[in-house]
Amino acid sequence: MFVYPHAIGENSFAVMVNRRFPAELCPRMIDHFITKSLCADWFNNARPVHHTEAIVTVRPPINPPYAGNVLFIGDAAAFGETLVPGALRCGYHAADAVVQELGGEKGFEGYGEFWATNFDFVGNPQKQKDYTKILRLYNALSDSELDFLFKLSEERGPIEMEGESSPFNEYTAGYAMIDHFMGFSEVQGELRDKLQMIRDS
Repeated sequence: MFVYPHAIGENSFAVMVNRRFPAELCPRMIDHFITKSLCADWFNNARPVHHTEAIVTVRPPINPPYAGNVLFIGDAAAFGETLVPGALRCGYHAADAVVQELGGEKGFEGYGEFWATNFDFVGNPQKQKDYTKILRLYNALSDSELDFLFKLSEERGPIEMEGESSPFNEYTAGYAMIDHFMGFSEVQGELRDKLQMIRDS
C-alpha cells in the first residue's frame, strides 16, 4: 500500500496497492484502508475522485537509454525504480548530457555510460530477477501461506538485515526474506518447495 501526494490538485492524495489476481481485490483493499484500518481517521473528510487500474509488464531496461534526440531518464528507461538517490543522480547527469548535446558534443553517450555502469540491473539479468523476488514471493504464495509465514516471523523476531558481506538492499531483500522464512522448522513440503523455487530463479 502506497500513499503519496497527487498532482491532480491541492490536498489530493493517491492510494495505490499492487497484488496478484483477482484484480477486484485491489479496490476492496483500498476501501478497507481508507474506511476501516488504523489509518482510517486520516480520511474522515476524504472523497474518492478517480480510480485507475493497470497491469504492469516487467521488461528489461532500455540500454542505451536514448534514441535520436530523445533521452529516457531514470526509471522511465527501466522496469524498476532507480530509487531516490538514483533519481537525483539521473536528473543531474541527464541535464549535463542535454547541455553537452546542445553544445555539439555527445552528451547522450556519456549519459548512456553512466546508466550502464551505475545501476546493476542494467547489465546483469540476474539483478533484474533479484529485484523482483519479493513481488514474486507475494504472487506465488496464497494468502493463507503468507499469513502463516508472517505469523511465524512475528513470533520469532525480525529479519536479519546486517552484515557487510551481504548488504541489505533492493537486490538482496528478497533473498533475506525467503531465507528467514525457510529458517523456520515448520516450513516444510509444498510451501518450502515454492520458497526454494523463487529463491533459485
